[in-house]
Amino acid sequence: MALNIYGGTALTGGGTGAIDRAEIDGNNLADKDPFITIVQNDAVYFHALDADSAAAEASPAVIAPDTNPGNKRHILQGVVRIPNGATLPTNPIKGEAFLHTPTGRSIYMVYNGTSWVGIQSMSSMTIYVDKTDGTDSVNQGTGVDSAAYKTIQYAVNSIPGVNSGNVVININNENYSESVTVQGKNFTGNYTITFQGTLSVVSGPTAQTSSVQGTGATQGSITNTVGTPFTGNANKLLYSSNNAEYRVIDSVTSTAGTICGCWTAAPTGNYTIYDWATIITGTFLIKSGQLGIVCNDIKFFTSSLSSCVYTEANSLLTLMRCWVTGTTTAAYLFFALGDFTTDTCLFTSSDANTYYHIVGYASIFSIVRTKFLGGYAVGIIFQGAYGGFGAGSIIDNCDMAEGGLLVETTSVCRFSSTTAVGYPRIRNCTLGVGARMGGQVTENSLVQYSSNTTNYTATAATYGSIAS
Repeated sequence: MALNIYGGTALTGGGTGAIDRAEIDGNNLADKDPFITIVQNDAVYFHALDADSAAAEASPAVIAPDTNPGNKRHILQGVVRIPNGATLPTNPIKGEAFLHTPTGRSIYMVYNGTSWVGIQSMSSMTIYVDKTDGTDSVNQGTGVDSAAYKTIQYAVNSIPGVNSGNVVININNENYSESVTVQGKNFTGNYTITFQGTLSVVSGPTAQTSSVQGTGATQGSITNTVGTPFTGNANKLLYSSNNAEYRVIDSVTSTAGTICGCWTAAPTGNYTIYDWATIITGTFLIKSGQLGIVCNDIKFFTSSLSSCVYTEANSLLTLMRCWVTGTTTAAYLFFALGDFTTDTCLFTSSDANTYYHIVGYASIFSIVRTKFLGGYAVGIIFQGAYGGFGAGSIIDNCDMAEGGLLVETTSVCRFSSTTAVGYPRIRNCTLGVGARMGGQVTENSLVQYSSNTTNYTATAATYGSIAS
């Protein structure tokens, strides 16, 4: 029988990272299952499960699972005390262990004869990337400018396979011409890896003249009658200071910006207009089984057949305040085999070869306050997928005959929204919504259709359905 290897950062107490934490059910443990516990500033403890022990608990020698222990006990096999410091040893030997503790991280590492390999992080990690001033070296990544790593992929590779806290990768405001792959990053608790980009200020902070909170079919907006502050700023981000909220700017006049969806309260005080300054030109790939990936404030761009963003099966990605775009031969901007959420995002295309903004295949999805704009593309196609589209999201000027939103292959798409967050809008499309091959669309009455050749149609012959 194959053994399951468990990791942790505490011996007992039942909390996150402890050997006896509640989520490790004794019923699921097998005889001889190993458990490696790295206790910061202490030691590495090696335990093996004895399924028939029934010994009295006496940590660290004997530890019982908190959930359904029965006779099962973790029996201590050995302890290793390891040195630590901010700089790795310069002349290591193969198999040497070290607790690497530069600013922003604490990682148990082992030298494999060629390089240092991260085994487990002991706490949260903060990493910095700067294309111009950074260096891809193991002791880097601790701060901005010359203390940073040079590439995003090197930063990803520096994250160990087991993580006992949230990881944040702060990415400087530059164009990174690299493809990035994220895989094999596991967590001891409910943690995430966040790729944090940088926004640039277009204008502001500036006092507003008036505002509209928005509700239901009415979009929110901010007005400033001094000068022409909103000219040329459609499809950027608008920030309201009193709400501490960002929204995609859907449309502008010279003095007003109208947003996707609504504000949670009427804006007062100052507003700021932002553009995206961190750009990844290449494919951002989330491999199968990789959970907990979050991207904030990043522009993803491609000019090749490869997608900007690609998620494999059983993965989980959240895009927040991101812009996904492509030119020339970008057939798919975002190909999602894994589950995903987009919130306050922008998808754009102006090229006839870009067929789909999002392809959701066998995924669970949530699309909130996101705009899909233009070109020859279908806005979204769902195949064997399930989820909600709404909360102020917009599909605009997608002119393929299949629809701005195409739901097929037994997918279910629910137009989910409330008056507080704003209804979804579909406009200026050849076909607004299409359902075919068992695809089902519900809550269609919430959608604000305008200026489409055909608002929606279901192919009954192939069991497509659209319900109010």
